[in-house]
Amino acid sequence: TGLGLNSHTALGNSDGFLLKLNQLVSIKEINPDNIYIYPNPTSSFINVNTTFLVKTISIYNISGKLIHSEINNTNRINLSHFPSGVYFLRIQNDNNIITKKLIKK
Repeated sequence: TGLGLNSHTALGNSDGFLLKLNQLVSIKEINPDNIYIYPNPTSSFINVNTTFLVKTISIYNISGKLIHSEINNTNRINLSHFPSGVYFLRIQNDNNIITKKLIKK
């Protein structure tokens, strides 16, 4: 089915817009249970395994500052040079973003 939007005023047509979508596209959402990050907590490396193709993996510190980013399907990341603390791992594919907590010992 399509979706049509028309813009009209009480006195007649306005300089509005018409939007028609004749084909709805399905977007498959990421299931967070299909993302495996181990070991967590870690002291050096983490492994990231997913059931989908990863576009970007980004690591943020507790303040929300981006401190590391990988733009490929890397499944092993070296954290040995990071200070101990809590980090957030942001995993993105073409349609979705999932954030997971990571602890560096």
